[in-house]
Amino acid sequence: MRSFRILIFLLAAIFNSALLSAEVKASDIQEITHVCMNAESAFQDYILIGIGITNNDPEKDIAEKVASIDTFLKNVSSHDLGSKNNAELKELQVLWSQIRPKITSKPKKEDVVLIKKQIDEFIIKCEKLDEHLATDVHSKVAEDLVLISELGIDVQRLTSMYLIKAWGVDLKGYDKEAKEIIARFDDEYKRLMAESDKNVPKKIKSILRSVNKDFLLFKIMAVTDSKRYVPSLAQKKSAKIQKSVMLALQLEEDLMQ
Repeated sequence: MRSFRILIFLLAAIFNSALLSAEVKASDIQEITHVCMNAESAFQDYILIGIGITNNDPEKDIAEKVASIDTFLKNVSSHDLGSKNNAELKELQVLWSQIRPKITSKPKKEDVVLIKKQIDEFIIKCEKLDEHLATDVHSKVAEDLVLISELGIDVQRLTSMYLIKAWGVDLKGYDKEAKEIIARFDDEYKRLMAESDKNVPKKIKSILRSVNKDFLLFKIMAVTDSKRYVPSLAQKKSAKIQKSVMLALQLEEDLMQ
């Protein structure tokens, strides 16, 4: 019995030591948030180059976003996040090592569907890690920060899908996936607007109302049966929404300081 108690004590000590060594910082959440957003945004730039819409210099944007993802992943992996988070981060790094050379090479129409699948998997894992990090710091503001970023990612994902179709690529299950993304956006928006002003201040809610209003037209564009695509308009609408989302994120990040 005495030896059993000693064993339990040792196991508890080891467990507590592991908890103490793991440290999730606010900056980890902020950086993984931008990793998620920049990955989808870089993919969108890849498609724009393929279509031939280069007025906003998407090649430069890709280079900057890829560099930021590299930096942020390196920063977050520089310290212990806890065994579960560390494992999820490792999966993310492996996936990124597969995606990175593809979206930095010359866009090919025949490759875009495969890259989309990899980006989708990356975003799912990235958002999952971000949510876990936010939970670990026990901060509702951190959770709302992640939710705002996911709102922006939904817009980017829908834009990417629309641009792929405009490129002349057949996307199986497009209608179903588009409706799922729109439903997710609507749910995230409602949750954020229902938050207390302490966690999501009125100024941020005002920005989010603007985002929701701008997204209404894009929803219609994305699910219409018309075969006439307007990729330049889609890109402009998406860019406007992302600018607003980034402002909301910055204000929410300020609350975490």
